[in-house]
Amino acid sequence: MSAITTQKKSKEMLRCAIVLSLLLASVLCATVTVTSSSVSFSPASISISVGDTVTWTSLTSHNVAQVASNTATTFQAGGFRSGEVSAVTSYSKVFDAATIGNKTVLYYICEPHVSAGMRGQINIVAKSDSSTLSYSISLIACIIFALFL
Repeated sequence: MSAITTQKKSKEMLRCAIVLSLLLASVLCATVTVTSSSVSFSPASISISVGDTVTWTSLTSHNVAQVASNTATTFQAGGFRSGEVSAVTSYSKVFDAATIGNKTVLYYICEPHVSAGMRGQINIVAKSDSSTLSYSISLIACIIFALFL
């Protein structure tokens, strides 16, 4: 094989390894669904890890707005918010490290129904060691495969 053909093959394999690594990373991130109905979120309390996505559904007459504490009633500036009521029927948010910061719990409300007690809680937990180890091994294997073939 010519040097140009070998270089093209190496680049293609590296691209494949990168795509595979990204796919593996996305598999390790979970999506949690919270449904809104009447004047409650279900489940009202969830647990996620950094990188996970929360999707709120059935928001026709509701919204989602982060608040500073479990008793706060107004939107926390800089927090996550789905928008005005009826603007969307569902809202998804990826909870990356920048969103979470050093918090272990995030709180949110439905602004129109907060006086009725419509609020929720997101507990931030560490990813299990086994999933982190599995991802690391897969990523290393992909890099080695890309570099040596």
